[in-house]
Amino acid sequence: MCENRKMRRGEEITWLEDIPVLISWDEDAPRLQVTPALQLTLSAEVVVTDPPVGQVEVLIEYDEHLERLVARRVSVSSMSGDEVTGTMLRAVRVHELVETAAPTMLYRMSEVDGWSNHGALFPDDELDAAKTSATARIELAARIYTVSRLINQRPVKNVADYLEVSTSTATRLVAEARKRGWLDG
Repeated sequence: MCENRKMRRGEEITWLEDIPVLISWDEDAPRLQVTPALQLTLSAEVVVTDPPVGQVEVLIEYDEHLERLVARRVSVSSMSGDEVTGTMLRAVRVHELVETAAPTMLYRMSEVDGWSNHGALFPDDELDAAKTSATARIELAARIYTVSRLINQRPVKNVADYLEVSTSTATRLVAEARKRGWLDG
């Protein structure tokens, strides 16, 4: 990485069994407007140091054709200097690294902070508002759906699980979000 580029380093977060994960990206890089209230950093580097596996580096990028985040490059290095074995490679859960990085790659519009990638994508106060306001529930369902789609998870199931509603209710919320133009398709 060039030294003159302003880089933003995510705070270390834990993944799986308290393994530190470092996520970094170019703060000045262009972002994709995902929804009116969400922007996505198009590329990030993830570094995990896991003693049984070694050091894992993953380049995560947004794929325009698949319309989701994908791992473009994965590198595994032995920490002990030994050879990298098939067992070590099988221990790397690439999809989980993409899922871990995705929330930090998203910038959310806040009335207080403007565009920010700090804080929860689905704050508790919004969940509380979604319980009492139909519009807030549909907006939150659209965001959950969008984030789930970006990381290749089951969007309607995640809407149902997060909002604690049935799958049919989640389907109706997603349909209403589409009708209002908050989701494509």
